[in-house]
Amino acid sequence: MFTLNAQHLAGEGVKIEPGATSVNLPVRGQLVSSNGQLTLALLKTGDGALPAAVPVLNAVRDAATGLDKITVPAVAGAPARTILVNPAPQPAQPSDTGNQQPVPVTPVHTGTEVKPVETPVTTTTPVADAGSLRDFIYWRPDATGTGVEPVYVMLSMDPRKLPGKVTGKGQGTGENWLNDADKGTGVPIPSRIADKLRGREFANFDAFRKALWTEVGKDPELLKQFRESNKRNLMKSYSPFPVPSEQVGGRIRFELHHIKRVTDGGAVYDIDNIRVVTPKHHIEIHRGNK
Repeated sequence: MFTLNAQHLAGEGVKIEPGATSVNLPVRGQLVSSNGQLTLALLKTGDGALPAAVPVLNAVRDAATGLDKITVPAVAGAPARTILVNPAPQPAQPSDTGNQQPVPVTPVHTGTEVKPVETPVTTTTPVADAGSLRDFIYWRPDATGTGVEPVYVMLSMDPRKLPGKVTGKGQGTGENWLNDADKGTGVPIPSRIADKLRGREFANFDAFRKALWTEVGKDPELLKQFRESNKRNLMKSYSPFPVPSEQVGGRIRFELHHIKRVTDGGAVYDIDNIRVVTPKHHIEIHRGNK
């Protein structure tokens, strides 16, 4: 779990008011595993794939412990969770008024060591799947008039950032493998590339993606289908470029799309669940415009 001041993400154009049920944010956060460490990734919203609306969850003050309790609803692949928050202390009350609140009893910390970020790194990633995010905004039950800011909370762990073993057989390909990457669900991974990857374990989906394009670059029959600039990309394990009309903003390379969404139980490393698509078409698929 990671938290920060929600207003810092909202920026000057969005004012977060008590009583709101959701807030539109220009970016949303996701906790991912990178090189064995938990990393914060900020993902841009509003591109048609990642919704900007973040739910605002109400907390209930536990009269016995003094802690705030927040229930995070269940989502596909993840059960409901209860979050306990130790609120900021209230001003001391006179001892004879009978309105003392219990001193919050903080549970023993059982998590991992927290390390400060030394050098923030910004990367461009393929389209984000909103279902893999678990984030919300929290207000203290008695925040009104206290100056306490709304808190943005992230519980996300994208399955694509977790290790896994490759399965699937792939399909045969013709002379123009990526010609239909802008149609339907995209184009399948060639069976002879699947043969090179099947059974291998990868630390995360990014590592799998790199290995896939590495194998494509080693395949003479596939390599000859690309122009020289893309051949150089493949030889460096980079995804090739589609035609400019299929590029969108900073998304300028072919992308991998899961036919059955990961958040709906789709297998991350099943080659038969993966298609190669152009960035523009990937956005259209997630918008429902196949």
